[in-house]
Amino acid sequence: MDIKELKHLLPATLLCLSLTSCTWDKMDDASEDDPCLKYPPAVEAIITTKCATAGCHNSISNSASSGLDLTNWKTMREGNDAGAVVIPGNADYSTLFSFSNTFSDLGFSGNEPKMPYERAALSHDEMQTIKDWIMGGAKNACGEDMFPQDDNRKKIYVSNQACDQVVVLDQETRLIMKWFDVGDVSGITEAPHMIKVTPDKKYFLIAFFSSGVIQRYRTSDDSFVDQVDCSNGISGQWGTLTITPDGKRAYSVDWSAAGRIAVINLENFPMTSFTSLPITLWPIRME
Repeated sequence: MDIKELKHLLPATLLCLSLTSCTWDKMDDASEDDPCLKYPPAVEAIITTKCATAGCHNSISNSASSGLDLTNWKTMREGNDAGAVVIPGNADYSTLFSFSNTFSDLGFSGNEPKMPYERAALSHDEMQTIKDWIMGGAKNACGEDMFPQDDNRKKIYVSNQACDQVVVLDQETRLIMKWFDVGDVSGITEAPHMIKVTPDKKYFLIAFFSSGVIQRYRTSDDSFVDQVDCSNGISGQWGTLTITPDGKRAYSVDWSAAGRIAVINLENFPMTSFTSLPITLWPIRME
């Protein structure tokens, strides 16, 4: 499955995390002479001489180049007409990389047309530099993150069921902040079907339709915390869950013929599924 196909699968699950507004900190007030506007030196040497050039992705001609202005690190992180061009920690899904890369050993190289447009392709060393920078967080010359950790940031979580992935967007800018793999069972597509945030907004849970695994992640940095397997060795279809208002328990439903409800203790670390209840199907009386 290529990147173009994945883009059509993203809207599988949307969840808005209602916190307070996101800020860009001091970068919004940075002057043109601020060294923190720049890319790290090795990246700066590539982008400013081969990408942010006349007729291409600079502040003058970017409107005719998909809206992408690569003049500096700040304008880069604002993305283009289609959204984010760099996803920290994920080069393959960063179009700045995938539209420039011509080396299959470095990662995804299927996007066209290749950049720089109608000019010599970037060398292997240059693409390696770009990839290493993105995988290292795509920080600026001052070492600052594109999306500084902020417990109050509003986010949108999107599950890609076909590829067992979750995408995290900044709600204010609609830019992708992260794109990462989820799930636990190798050899099958687990299909992350539902995402729920705990009442205290410290965690989010993911229920997988094709396995009994429920995973818990932190909302502050979207890092994995723990998981529990509700299936007890019996295959099922665990795709939905709900959380009690006090945040102490979660319930997940098995929609298969086995018909069960798992009760999950969220106060424990790691989580525990302390009971599994059968679903009683009451007959419908037709008058």
